[in-house]
Amino acid sequence: IIAGAVCAAVLLIAIIIGAAGPNLLESQSHFAYECPDSSHFWTDECNGVQLTTGAWSKNYTFDIHNLNQHWFLNLFPYKDTNTPALVFDVKVSLAVSMAGKDDGDTAWTSIVEDYTENVELSCRFKTQECIGFTLISEEAPQYDSYQVRIRLDNARNTSLGDFKFEFLRGNPKFFSMWIAFKTLFLIASVAAAIVYYIRLRTIEHNQKQWEQRMTLVLVSALICYNNPLFGFEFLARSW
Repeated sequence: IIAGAVCAAVLLIAIIIGAAGPNLLESQSHFAYECPDSSHFWTDECNGVQLTTGAWSKNYTFDIHNLNQHWFLNLFPYKDTNTPALVFDVKVSLAVSMAGKDDGDTAWTSIVEDYTENVELSCRFKTQECIGFTLISEEAPQYDSYQVRIRLDNARNTSLGDFKFEFLRGNPKFFSMWIAFKTLFLIASVAAAIVYYIRLRTIEHNQKQWEQRMTLVLVSALICYNNPLFGFEFLARSW
């Protein structure tokens, strides 16, 4: 009964944290048109560039914290308002440049310069937004800040209008909570192993059962499962 109550309490806590806790990713979005109220219809009030009248380029700096595990750049094209077709595929060529620097550095370190990416975009729905794709993905950021520049070389020949550029990065609050729980479980597993070992030593060697010996092995393996070196993965980025 006690074990069942503990399991139920842990499950309830996990559900509450999952529902009310921080999100895994943070996101920021920018549009090529930069129209008021996030409109995708070009007017004189828009501050951006029409992709159908020339190449589009933009510099964007993205600060990376030590607790940001991943970061991505997703692109979502929008149909041109003058395009009658509801369903079509179109190929575009994107020239991508990316640089990075750490806090305190004055110069950017070039990572890639005018890398050409040919992408086939699909507009399969009646909505104006087409199917998006991931252009850049890094699992472990190597710099505190990134600068991304994108140019559409064949924007004149597409049936597309606006583009949404969505930046996603790991949420520091989520990974702080992750580290805290991993540390808590590690401390609990170490304490359980020590207590069990001390209790096991009170039993004569020839009276110890095989199951008791194997339980000690399993409890010790639980320490390895909780990865005592887990925190160093984040600390190493600040060295």
